[in-house]
Amino acid sequence: MLRKLFMFKKETKLTVFEPEKIITFLNEVKSSGKTLMVYGSVEKQIESLYRLIQTSGVKKWFYLEGGEVAYSQYMIQRHVTN
Repeated sequence: MLRKLFMFKKETKLTVFEPEKIITFLNEVKSSGKTLMVYGSVEKQIESLYRLIQTSGVKKWFYLEGGEVAYSQYMIQRHVTN
């Protein structure tokens, strides 16, 4: 079970069992002012991650439904259209 968090052009792989690492990463995102996109292979565990994001104060973020498959499709489409 793996969650992947990334700022565009920077991807960080974290598990929900590493809350201190997630908080550190979220603080980096917040101070950078960049948008955070979250996706993972197990969508049911988004609640704990959602709480961490709310607590961190990150304002610009979204969750990619469909997990890693949707992310792969997004990247293929982006590569084809760019």
